[in-house]
Amino acid sequence: MFKPMKSYLRIRDELIEMVKIEEGFLILDVATWQGYTAIEIGKRYEKVRVIGVDISEKAIKKAKANVRKEMLKNVDLRVADVENLPFDDNRFDLIVCNMALGHFSNMPKAVSEMVRVAKIGGEIGISGWIPPAPMLAMIRFMTKVKLRGVLGKFVPLPKMRIESQNFTIEGMIKAIEKMIERGGAEILDTKLIDNNSFICIGKKK
Repeated sequence: MFKPMKSYLRIRDELIEMVKIEEGFLILDVATWQGYTAIEIGKRYEKVRVIGVDISEKAIKKAKANVRKEMLKNVDLRVADVENLPFDDNRFDLIVCNMALGHFSNMPKAVSEMVRVAKIGGEIGISGWIPPAPMLAMIRFMTKVKLRGVLGKFVPLPKMRIESQNFTIEGMIKAIEKMIERGGAEILDTKLIDNNSFICIGKKK
């Protein structure tokens, strides 16, 4: 059975393992949600500073509560739009974004912003997914009969166009790699986690 939260945390851990993290790094966690990725990095690496951003005030409020619960001093959280990040160019040593791409209304713009705020030589680590085959079939059917909005109330659906029968994990990976490259970074590594999930690591030129 597909378990979204279990998958989210498993892929988060894979993402953290794949990127380079060093003492003194300033790290941006994009679409931090309830802070799970920012908090995990803060716990593992005490001598880094992590800033987590999310467009949802409700999510940031919960994330701040989670940070207080862990008593972390190296994690800051704020409301911000990934498609218009409130940071200068070349600010962060590392950018991470875990399992959030499908929720961005303008994915290329979001990826471009991540690359923009990364330092030259800094890494951009992005994980993503496509729905499992049974869910994908249900989404296509409900989209066809104009009930996708009903399903979206119960399952967090990606905002991308997935009605096409040609929508695949391989196609999604290629699309994200192109977005990273167009933003001004090179691809360092891409890893297929399972049939539905992947991680791409870019490095800003």
